Amino acid sequence: MKTSDYGTYENVEMLEMLAGVGANLSEQDRNGKTPMDYTIETGSRKMATALQKLTGADATEPLNANKIHPASPAWSDGLDFPSSQPDVDGDSQAMLKLLELERSKARQLNDSRPEEEEKEDELRNVLMDEEQNIPYRVSMTKVEIEKDYRSGCRFFTLQLNKLPNGIIRLYSHRGLLKGYHGETDNTYFCKKEEGIAEFEKIFKAKSENNWADVKRFQKKPNMYALMEFKPWKAKRNSALRDFRFDLDSPVPCKLPEEIQHVLRMWTKPEVLEEALKETKVDTSIMNFGHFSRDTVLEAKKVLDQISELIKRRDWEKHQSRIRRSKHNLIPQVKDSKDATSASTGERPVRFTQKRDLYFAEKLYDLSNQYLHQLIPYENFSHITVRPVTIQDELEKQRKKLFDLMDLEMLNRILLGAMYRKQEIHPLDYIYRALDCKLKLLDKDDEEKRHLLQFIHQSMRGDNNVEVKAIFRMSRKGEEERLQSCRLDNHKLLWHNCNSANLLSTMKLGIPVSDREYKPDDRYCNLGEGIYTSTSFNAMSSSGRMFGQKDSKFFLLMEVCYCQLKGRCPFTVGMAALVAFT
Repeated sequence: MKTSDYGTYENVEMLEMLAGVGANLSEQDRNGKTPMDYTIETGSRKMATALQKLTGADATEPLNANKIHPASPAWSDGLDFPSSQPDVDGDSQAMLKLLELERSKARQLNDSRPEEEEKEDELRNVLMDEEQNIPYRVSMTKVEIEKDYRSGCRFFTLQLNKLPNGIIRLYSHRGLLKGYHGETDNTYFCKKEEGIAEFEKIFKAKSENNWADVKRFQKKPNMYALMEFKPWKAKRNSALRDFRFDLDSPVPCKLPEEIQHVLRMWTKPEVLEEALKETKVDTSIMNFGHFSRDTVLEAKKVLDQISELIKRRDWEKHQSRIRRSKHNLIPQVKDSKDATSASTGERPVRFTQKRDLYFAEKLYDLSNQYLHQLIPYENFSHITVRPVTIQDELEKQRKKLFDLMDLEMLNRILLGAMYRKQEIHPLDYIYRALDCKLKLLDKDDEEKRHLLQFIHQSMRGDNNVEVKAIFRMSRKGEEERLQSCRLDNHKLLWHNCNSANLLSTMKLGIPVSDREYKPDDRYCNLGEGIYTSTSFNAMSSSGRMFGQKDSKFFLLMEVCYCQLKGRCPFTVGMAALVAFT
């Protein structure tokens, strides 16, 4: 009933077999404890229920939930650090100020031109409006609804260029914001005044605004709206370029060698740079020296607004189809997630072309805000970045944004470690900031033997792995949370992730989404792209490990779930970290 201090098997069949051959299931051992006592210590409600039935106890009497707790023996990582955590936010901000100051001094020594005089190559030949001190260049968008109620967003770009021979070129580019190249036109003028007049004429025709009032632009119905033209380009020069973290310190490190080794692997500059490039952001702007937490959080809010609009639009479309097919009969909608306003008794609006236009304009406005003003994508253009107006594109952008949020959190910790490196070793700082215990399991540890058996039993064919190390792992307060949920079913699931995601998980844990755990699935998505599996072999054959060619890392997670009317809400906790090749 209790095979070890840290856990036990739940083998009801063996218990029933012992009862069948006459074993006394109520007998006390030399410690004065019965099988039920040990079952209560291990927290196995399944075994407690079976014992209650086999011993003839009153099966209708409910088990005391307050007594049934999983065994969680206390363990220590053996490190004597102060109980308080480092002030990561304050330290990282202080480090950024130092870097900005150093860069400002370097500019004064090496660059005689003031920063505001620096211009992008593409702006050098753009004709300037000297009265307004802005270039003759605009980018505009317009939402249109086709006859089949499909929405589209047209873009129109217009600019004046002064060519070396004095000729003025009027360049225009138009098309759909759906990845198509569109069409371009070039018109040439001998006189600057003629080109400016034609530019202002086209701008007026497209937007019903005068160019002289462009700084007070007002959106007109069914006309093009002004869009900020690559605003990230103006911020490129303020980014801290070529910044790399240096974790060397005169202060000795207190961490064991094995933990130092894995932390260095996870924070290698090339590993972090590869993870950042994978997000497809413009790393000349958003990099490890210039990573705004407020910007990332604002981007998340915008995606949340897009998500709500998509849900509402799709629900109204669905209700409109039901209205047409069932003679205006609107059924009671059971799923509150899909029926945003059904629970309030609000009568759905008929989905007309006007209603479709309303949603399309809202979605394109938010999409432009996200793609043009918040997240700087690499080689951005209207034909390479699709607007976020459908669920599939929303999920792709969410995955990228969650990766950016992980990297931003890690960026703050590393900046703080750099700032305090003369007082505390950076690796000690990182470990303390993560607030997560790690301890290498000894080769003779019984728990390690069970985990190795668990790993190798799932391997198939020649797909073998060499386990380099297994770390016991625990986040602060997580064991207590797992115990407090008092759920009957616990499973161990494998999860692979890159270095940035791994460090973020150690710091923040696994986010519990509104998804439900499906115990019978070989692969299970716990939400926000968190894929898991009961099979080490299945998980090791999928996923990417940025920069981890020497060793890969898997998290072993404990998932507690219970089945309630076909649903499986779950709670997740960290159990172990496995390094393998």
